Amino acid sequence: MKRLLISALLLTATSAVLAENVIVTETQSWKNVPIVVDEDASTYVIEGTVPEGDYYYTYSGYRCLSVKKDIEGVKILTFHPSAAGGAEIYCYPE
Repeated sequence: MKRLLISALLLTATSAVLAENVIVTETQSWKNVPIVVDEDASTYVIEGTVPEGDYYYTYSGYRCLSVKKDIEGVKILTFHPSAAGGAEIYCYPE
């Protein structure tokens, strides 16, 4: 019984680590755009300019995408733009 419990715990931990790395691996060659996040209001502001091509938003310990990806075991944070005309972003732990 102990062996089964330990195996289940290790499988869960391994799945969470691998899931987090999916976003990092997918965006490895992309450019990053820093943002400032107001967690209380669930909003963000872009710092600097958005490059052409593939990019992701970043703030302390998170990579954020404009497309939501459902990854089992990963808590996704959603932020709305502070300014009109922006889009929601979905942030994943690095």
